[in-house]
Amino acid sequence: MGFLEAGIPMEWQDTKEYHEILEYVLKHGADQFLEVYRRVKDRKNDVLKWGDEVEFHIFKLNEKEESAAISLKARDLIQKLSEEDELLKKKGDTIYSIWHPEYGAWMIEATPNKPYGNSATDLRTVEPN
Repeated sequence: MGFLEAGIPMEWQDTKEYHEILEYVLKHGADQFLEVYRRVKDRKNDVLKWGDEVEFHIFKLNEKEESAAISLKARDLIQKLSEEDELLKKKGDTIYSIWHPEYGAWMIEATPNKPYGNSATDLRTVEPN
């Protein structure tokens, strides 16, 4: 990767991508909305299921030098965390996380093993998870 020079950022409205996206949405947005609406308009009593996503960035701190550096250990940590969750499952625990790699080798994402439902009981499982 090359060095990024300092410059003056463009306003979003001044970029070519903005105009291409706007043109596409104006041309196709209403059709896409109507297609989705027709597919789901007769659904009744759907349960809202939701989850949370936590992203972790892995750093190595050097307190003596008061510095921090990214640590490229996401793959190893995901394996270790997944193994620990497997032990929880074997013990019968139903609350555990699923670990995913993120964009960089210093990033990990955690999501619940299943979406939460719409009851107070589900709300009580958020923090332990």
